[in-house]
Amino acid sequence: MLDGPPFVAGESAYFMSLNRNKRSLSLDLTTTIGQEVMQRLLVRADVFLLNMPRQSSWEKFGFDYETVTGKNPGIIYAAISGYGHTGPRAGAPGYDVIAQAESGTMSLTGAPGDAPMRFPTPMADMTTGLYATIGILAALQAREKTGKGQLLDLSLLESQVSWLTNLTPAFLLTGNPPTRIGNAHPMLVPYRLYHARDRTFNIGVGSETLWKRFCQAVELEG
Repeated sequence: MLDGPPFVAGESAYFMSLNRNKRSLSLDLTTTIGQEVMQRLLVRADVFLLNMPRQSSWEKFGFDYETVTGKNPGIIYAAISGYGHTGPRAGAPGYDVIAQAESGTMSLTGAPGDAPMRFPTPMADMTTGLYATIGILAALQAREKTGKGQLLDLSLLESQVSWLTNLTPAFLLTGNPPTRIGNAHPMLVPYRLYHARDRTFNIGVGSETLWKRFCQAVELEG
């Protein structure tokens, strides 16, 4: 739960944007009572969302998959971390800006010749959250048929890599790495931001039909 400026009546706008209409409970897991309350919640919960990258941390509090599902076999266990819970970098800390950089999306963001640029909002965090939501909902539906819970292992890096979409197979097929092209589109024209004498405007002509209509609109012949 993030808390930072700007504040309105003592409430953080950032906090409200992420937690509005949520019911929350803060527990001190280093205390006996905090642990007891948490264990009671786990027994009744439909979903357990874990954001601890290190195995030693979740095992310390009894949050490992085996312990949690031993108490609640039907629970949906969703673990979010920087690099996932398996593989050579499992357990390494990860943040949104790191995922944006390592995924390659920062190297593709910005104008040609400029330095790589971070997307202004935490897109890796938000994308991972969306994938977690999709997976949790699918797991809940599956539980209706099987009565069993599921383990979801999500990483910021893998989620952010999905933003490369068609650029990844294009590179794998040709060997040519994609480059920054600013607001231009690699296949469509006109499909970008343009600067007029008095303002900046955007045009998106995404088909042959729209191109013909565009030519008519700007009185372009030929």
